[in-house]
Amino acid sequence: KFDTLLWVLWNNRNNSVWNDVKEEGQQLGIKALSMWNGLWAVQVQEIKNQHREQDVQSVSW
Repeated sequence: KFDTLLWVLWNNRNNSVWNDVKEEGQQLGIKALSMWNGLWAVQVQEIKNQHREQDVQSVSW
């Protein structure tokens, strides 16, 4: 989670410097948590897919 928060903070800093756009701190925290949850969901799905592939390979001859 920490690395996702750092990325969001860095992105906000870049937007501030280059585009003169800043987001509120609470909004940044919500964005980081949302991104982390999305990344976690993809990771879980990938693990499930790998397990399914292993099951299929062990059954086939």
